[in-house]
Amino acid sequence: MGKSGLLAKLSIAGVATAALLVIAGFIIQWRSETPSAAALRLRQIYAQRPAVRDADNALFDAWGFSAPAGKDSREFGRQRIAWIEKVNAGAADADADPGMKNANFRGSRREAMRRAIAACRSEEARACRDAFERVPPETSPPELEALQIARYSAMLTRPAWREIVPLDVAAPLPAYVDVMDGQRLLLLSLRAAAAREDSEAIRATLDRDLKFWRETQKSADILITKMIAVAAIRQHFRYGNLLLRELPADRAVQAIPDSWRVEFAPAERSMLRVFAGELVYFEGMIRTSWAKADQERADAEDFTDGNIAGRLIDGVPRLVPLQYHVNHLAEIYLAVGEGYEVPLPRYEAATRALKAKFARTGAQWTPEEYAQRVGSLEGVRRAALLTATLRARGVPAAAVADELRSATLRNPFDGAPFEWDANEQAVVYTGPEQHKWRRTEFNY
Repeated sequence: MGKSGLLAKLSIAGVATAALLVIAGFIIQWRSETPSAAALRLRQIYAQRPAVRDADNALFDAWGFSAPAGKDSREFGRQRIAWIEKVNAGAADADADPGMKNANFRGSRREAMRRAIAACRSEEARACRDAFERVPPETSPPELEALQIARYSAMLTRPAWREIVPLDVAAPLPAYVDVMDGQRLLLLSLRAAAAREDSEAIRATLDRDLKFWRETQKSADILITKMIAVAAIRQHFRYGNLLLRELPADRAVQAIPDSWRVEFAPAERSMLRVFAGELVYFEGMIRTSWAKADQERADAEDFTDGNIAGRLIDGVPRLVPLQYHVNHLAEIYLAVGEGYEVPLPRYEAATRALKAKFARTGAQWTPEEYAQRVGSLEGVRRAALLTATLRARGVPAAAVADELRSATLRNPFDGAPFEWDANEQAVVYTGPEQHKWRRTEFNY
C-alpha cells in the first residue's frame, strides 16, 4: 500500500473516531439532561402526596408558631406560607421574610423550666430526672409560657402535615426550636396533673402528642422536618416516662396511652416520601443558586468588560448539567429508600448491601444513617413501654434485669433483651445508628 493510501486510511479512521467521539458526547450529554428512572420514580412519589385541607394542616401552626403575642399565629403562618410560595415561584425575595419580628419565648422562662429543658437535652438520664423533679407543678405558668403551651396544644389538634418544600437556599424554615420547646413545656406542665393523680389528663395529652409527631414524621417531605419529628418522638418518650414515674402504680397503668402500644408500621418507617421531597429540595436549591450567581455576574459591570477571566468564564457553559447531579442523587435516594423497605431485623443486612453498592459506585455520601434513626424509634417505643409496664406492676429495681431477660418486648433489630444499668437505675436501649441518640436510657 502506498503512502498516500495509508494516509487516506488514517484520515478516514481519524474522521470516524472523531465522529464516534461526537456521537458519544451527544449521548452522554443527552443522558445528563434526561431524568433517570430513579429521578422519575421519586418525582412521581412527590406528585402523588395526598392533599390536605388547610384547616387540617399543622404546617400553618408551625410557620406561625413564633408570632408576636397578641397575633393570630395561624394567620401569621398563612401569610408566611403564601410568601414562601411566591419565593418558590420567583415572585418574592427570599430575604424579605414577613415573620422576622417574633415572640421572645425564651427570654421569660422560669429558671426551673430552663434547667429542666437543658438537662433533658443533654441525653443524661439521671440529670434529666433530677431537674424534671425540681420543676414546681404549677397550674398557672407565666404569660409567655402559657402562650407557648397554648399554641403547641392547638397544633396537636391538627390531624395532618403537608409541607411547602422551599426552593431557594435563602428561604427560612419554621421556628422548630420554639415548637420543640412548646412540647417540653406542655409535658413539664403535666406535673400538675401528676401531683393530683389525674391519670386521664396525662394519658390523653401523651396520646395526642405522640400521634401528632408520628403523623408528622411519616408525612415529612424534607429531612430536616423528619429528623425534628424523630427528635420530638424520642423527647416524648423520655418526658412521658418521667411523668408516669410520678403516679402510683394503679394510676400509672391507666395513664399509659394506647399509642405507646402500637408498633411503628412500615409506612411510618418508609424513607421514600422524604427522599422524594429532598430531591425536589436539592434541585430547587441548586437551580436558584445558579440563577443568582448568573444574575450577580450579569450585574457586575466590570466582570465581562475589561476582565479577561470574566470574559472566559462568562463564555463557558456549566460543564455538567443540573439533571446529571439530580440523577446521581436520585439513584442514591431511591436505593436507600427501597433498601430499607424491609422488616427491622433485616436492616443490618440492608446496610451492608448498600455500603457495598455505594463503595462500587464511588458515592461520597449516603443517607442510610437517617433510615436507621427512623427505624430505631421502634426500639425506643418498646423500651419506654416495657419500663412503664414493669414499674406499674410494682417490680422492684433489683428484679428488673431478670424481667428484661424474659420479656417479650425486646430490641427489634436483633431480638436481644434490653439492658439494665444498675448504677443509673435505668432500662437501656441501644440502636444501630452511629449517633449520640443510639443509647437511650429510661429511668426506672
